[in-house]
Amino acid sequence: MNMKYTVFVIFFFLAVSFVHSQGNRLSTKSKKAAALYLEADNYRVRGQYNQAISLLEAAVKKDKDFFEAYFRLAVILKARGDVYNAEVYLKQVLELNTGNNAPTYFELGELYLGEARYDEAITYINKFLAYKPKNTKRIDEAHRILDNAEFA
Repeated sequence: MNMKYTVFVIFFFLAVSFVHSQGNRLSTKSKKAAALYLEADNYRVRGQYNQAISLLEAAVKKDKDFFEAYFRLAVILKARGDVYNAEVYLKQVLELNTGNNAPTYFELGELYLGEARYDEAITYINKFLAYKPKNTKRIDEAHRILDNAEFA
C-alpha cells in the first residue's frame, strides 16, 4: 500500500470520527461531506486555497444543503476577488440556513461595500447588527462599513 493512500485513509477516518464526536454541529448529515469540509479547512488555514475550494465544491456536491460549506467557499472566493461567485454562495447560505445568518450578512455587507453597492452594504450590515453580535472587533468593522457606505 502506498504511503499517500495510507495517510489519506487515516486522515479520512480521523475526520469522520471527529465529525461524529462533534455531535453533528454541521448542518450536513453526510459523513463524507463533513470529512471533505474538515479536510478543506486544513488546507484553508495553510493558505492552500485551490485545494480547499476543490474539497468544498466536492462537499456541496455530496450535500446540496450543506450551508457551512457554501459559506466557507464564499469567504475564500471573496478574499481571492471572485465577488460574483462569492455573492452567489452567500445568497445560497441565506436560502438554506434558517438559523443565525449574522456572519453571512456581515460578509455580504463587506462585499457590497467593496463593489460600491452602498445601499445593499447598509442593508446587510444593519441586518448583521440586528443580531446584537458580541464580537467587538466585528461590531467595529460593521460600523466602519456603515460609515463608509453612508459617506459615499
